[in-house]
Amino acid sequence: MGEFEEFAEALFGQLSVEINEEKEIIKLAEMAKDDLPFKVKFDDLEKIAYDVFPVLRKKVEEFLDIKISDNLKMEFPELVELKN
Repeated sequence: MGEFEEFAEALFGQLSVEINEEKEIIKLAEMAKDDLPFKVKFDDLEKIAYDVFPVLRKKVEEFLDIKISDNLKMEFPELVELKN
């Protein structure tokens, strides 16, 4: 068997593993959805960031012994904006 055939066989083997993992993930997700008596809710990244920002700001000020500007702001660019 040539190098190309070995590579193709290994690639198909890996694809098979990936497909089986996806099937297992889907099955487990369905089981989890059926088992949960309540809906799991995740907060938005922006909400979490705004909640922890004051705490982290205070810790940085204490650690570095410097005052952080009051007009510091966070921005959350969309992925397209971030790439450009």
